[in-house]
Amino acid sequence: IEDIEEDYKAKGRQEFERVAARAKPMAAQERYEDAIATYRDFADDLRETPSYKNNVRAEIERLDRMVAAKREAEPLIKKADELMERATVEQVIAFIEASGVRRLDLTGGAPELNPHFRYLVGQARRLGVHVIGRCNLTVLELPEVDGLAGFLARHEIEIIASLPCYLERNVDNQRGDGVYEASIRVLKMLNALGYGQLDSGLVLNLVYNPAGPSLPPPQAALEADYKRELLRNSGIVFNQLYTLANMPIQRFGSTLVSRGQFAGYMTLLKENHRDENLSTVMCRSLISVDWQGYIYDCDFNQMLDLEVIDAP
Repeated sequence: IEDIEEDYKAKGRQEFERVAARAKPMAAQERYEDAIATYRDFADDLRETPSYKNNVRAEIERLDRMVAAKREAEPLIKKADELMERATVEQVIAFIEASGVRRLDLTGGAPELNPHFRYLVGQARRLGVHVIGRCNLTVLELPEVDGLAGFLARHEIEIIASLPCYLERNVDNQRGDGVYEASIRVLKMLNALGYGQLDSGLVLNLVYNPAGPSLPPPQAALEADYKRELLRNSGIVFNQLYTLANMPIQRFGSTLVSRGQFAGYMTLLKENHRDENLSTVMCRSLISVDWQGYIYDCDFNQMLDLEVIDAP
């Protein structure tokens, strides 16, 4: 652990800057076609085990969730320029159709802000693909996405939304004043459309992950707390709560190192490893596509900019 921390301090920042700045001269169309060709090279093997790599997570825009959640940051949202272009969207659709992928997971902080979001969703549903939207709740109140909640309901899009707590003060302390109230308004709107309601077929799931270097509480117990408090205080219902542990990479990893908490958090993760969780690790059944069209075999590798490449 000490060696890992020391290496992170010595080389991590330089490496991250090098990777972020490295040239990617390949023309966009050639890059997309090359990425799809790479996947097709092992498509036959994948089809022999249909449960493996049958999900695609597409980052159709890149926007910091903390920025997107704050109402006062709306001008920054409008200027977000790391958006998946229409040509890349078309490649994702072609990729889904050629590979037999059955699930499309749309992410990026606020994927709804991509101008091609509705087109991609519509085409995916036309192909019979189940679509998940990693929804930023407060974004659904922006005029730029007027009517989007109804669109999601009509296309039976599964919504997964982050809500860091069921208490207003905790949410606002973490994400900014007014974020909790806005989130509750949107959740009520989704409930009114049928989301989270029994037998509606419209799935609304929430996500919790700790703000600091700790593990989340047991999922079942915390889900029961969320359901009880949100129903009692706001009349809100939802389907499931997912609890996630934070990976010590990127900004979170850098923060741990700067505060002298990296080694302790690594020890905490190691001591709480559970073999029974391995079968449900997302990377076993999912590939990730970033907003530029690069393919990754794991969303954490995507965060580290370690895309899939041809073997020598």
